[in-house]
Amino acid sequence: MAGWDDVAHRMVRIEMVRKGLTYADLVERLKPLGVDDNERNIRNKVARGTFSGVFLIQCLAALGVKTVDLMAYSLPFDDTDPANEAIRQKIIGEG
Repeated sequence: MAGWDDVAHRMVRIEMVRKGLTYADLVERLKPLGVDDNERNIRNKVARGTFSGVFLIQCLAALGVKTVDLMAYSLPFDDTDPANEAIRQKIIGEG
């Protein structure tokens, strides 16, 4: 099962692919949002997926994302744990 860092990585990468953008494009789009970093650092940060929530929101905003469907990213829930199932149900609107 993939971890939460993989979900964060996939969120940014999937949106980049949807928009047809490169890391160089992302770097330029992040600059007006206060992120002054180079392409290599951004690429490594996204690849690790262990960045802050602030950076995730900055990336999604830079990519023009208006809404996020969390269930589209295969969240790492243990379906055998009833507590996790209740959380999953709330996220997808069934609970």
